[in-house]
Amino acid sequence: MIEGTSGYHCADDLPLKDASLAEISYTVSETTVPDGYIGASDALTSAVFETCAERSTGSPDLTFENTSANFKLIKLDDTGAAHSGIAFTLFRDDGDLQYDPLVDTTVFDASCVTDANGECTFETVHAGNYCLVETTVLDNYIAAGPQCFSFVPGADPDLTYTFRNWRLGSILVKKTDENGAVLAGATMEITATSVADANIPPLNIALTEGPDGYHCVDGLPLKDASLGDISYTVSETGVPDGYNGAADQTTKPLFQSCDERSTGAPDLTFENERKPGAIKITKTTKDVSSDPATVAHPDVAFSIYDSSDVLIDSIVTDSDGIACLGDLDVGETYKVVETAPEGYAGETAKTVLVDDDAVCGEGNEDAVSFHNTPLGKFTISYDSLPTDGHGATKATVTCTDAGIGPVDLFDGDVSTFNSLNFESQATYNCTIVIDP
Repeated sequence: MIEGTSGYHCADDLPLKDASLAEISYTVSETTVPDGYIGASDALTSAVFETCAERSTGSPDLTFENTSANFKLIKLDDTGAAHSGIAFTLFRDDGDLQYDPLVDTTVFDASCVTDANGECTFETVHAGNYCLVETTVLDNYIAAGPQCFSFVPGADPDLTYTFRNWRLGSILVKKTDENGAVLAGATMEITATSVADANIPPLNIALTEGPDGYHCVDGLPLKDASLGDISYTVSETGVPDGYNGAADQTTKPLFQSCDERSTGAPDLTFENERKPGAIKITKTTKDVSSDPATVAHPDVAFSIYDSSDVLIDSIVTDSDGIACLGDLDVGETYKVVETAPEGYAGETAKTVLVDDDAVCGEGNEDAVSFHNTPLGKFTISYDSLPTDGHGATKATVTCTDAGIGPVDLFDGDVSTFNSLNFESQATYNCTIVIDP
């Protein structure tokens, strides 16, 4: 049939009756269908006694109607909940069935927005290649990827495309010491412990340290491609000075961003114990009979106090003049106080900063030394010899260099005998005057 104007087709020179004068019926078939439409079914009719030129675009014998078709999409998240208000655009595809935003730019329909059931329908879609693209993405979700397909109108009356957005969550970690006090300065990393797939981010993501010792990372998918929960392992990769690291822990993200969570309830708490430090005390004294004269001083007691002046422990030097106290807090300043043995001039208290971890006997202890001066004694005495109660004498001692005197050893009133003792190590220049 010859196609004319305005979609009319016509064929003439058709006999109306056969040799027996019976009407002849003709079957009309649509052998070529316009692009994007469903072909019409064959139709049967009889010819009219007019030429195509006479009929032009008058009343047709048959009308062939080509139709397009509809399809539906549904928008869900990884829990199966419907998402409303999400916009989609249907682009014409160049034929490779892969969406390229630089190539596939022809918009067929951009009016689809999901309803309360997460559904929208594209109507009167012609046959062809298309890419369906999600153009609205909610916060804390992964956008669903484009879906490209060849559309055959009528092939599947119930054709539905499902788009699923994966939720993104966060993991919040709190860092404390063994007493529960917030501890800053650690570094954390996170790895996915589930089977890897396209939804799981690259490994070794660093957590950002926020205020008050909290660490957080967001943008973590809650479920994998098979809708299974994703677990993540958090590791402490950098430990604050003076502390032991905490063991790895595993948890699942919470469907909130780090900004939303701030310093709220943490998913995990990492507790660091302080490393133990040690103070080594070396105690010496002087022995003039030895060579060298400085010798170890055993059996001397020391008391160690913390910065709040609380007694931590008391220790005694061994035969080598050594005493050590371990299991001390690194970073703490301690006061070491000696109990000087009788006959020695002790030193004043000393402070020691424990600035690194150490164990007694390993040689890396924080050290302090004490040296006691042994004391001697000599006596100047004076005895007034008269015993009959009538005669008496006295003596006066003056040691100007030592600031002693004059001291009356006997003043004639109290006793016939008196003495002056010297116990500090020094050089004394004394003048003794006997006054008969």
